[in-house]
Amino acid sequence: MIEPWAPRELADPGMLNRRVKDVHTHLLRPPAVRVIGVEWLARKGGYTHLPCYAVGAQPVGIAYETRPGMAPTNSAGNVVGLTAPVDGRYRYTIGGNVSPGLQSSGADQVHMMWLDVAVLPAPDFNTASVGNNALATGSLSSWTSYSNCGTFTVEVPMRAGNFISCVARTPDLAGIGWADARFHTSTCFQELRWIGELP
Repeated sequence: MIEPWAPRELADPGMLNRRVKDVHTHLLRPPAVRVIGVEWLARKGGYTHLPCYAVGAQPVGIAYETRPGMAPTNSAGNVVGLTAPVDGRYRYTIGGNVSPGLQSSGADQVHMMWLDVAVLPAPDFNTASVGNNALATGSLSSWTSYSNCGTFTVEVPMRAGNFISCVARTPDLAGIGWADARFHTSTCFQELRWIGELP
């Protein structure tokens, strides 16, 4: 995207547009997308996406997409991963509050929930594709006796068209609740931002 200048190089209008105007336009509004969580209850034992509303469909919260196509939807109309429109280094963050669902006792087991993040060549809505190709595993940053909350962030190189997605797994819970509409829909989100060129 950023072209080098050569000594005594003669500039023409197309070159100036590419090397000055286009670069400043890109830096002023870099590729970025943020989507808000859809209320969801997942069962234990397998991978599950933490789905989000399509941009503009969320009932509350701030969502945006600076380039078209960054938030593709699955057959249910939900966003479960985000797409890079150009090559670069990206920061991906998922955040919110995950609560145990259908659980009669042992709330501390919520600490057994973890997140897997994968970069795939193209949009892929299969949870196993993410879980089996994870490049990072972690958890939300804070726990209480009844919830797992905070954010999990990774920085990754991506090529144009690559798809980044996150799945949760809770082997020891009866289920998990994501984006509970009574309390914290707007705090559950996924976000992808371009932060620089590939080295």
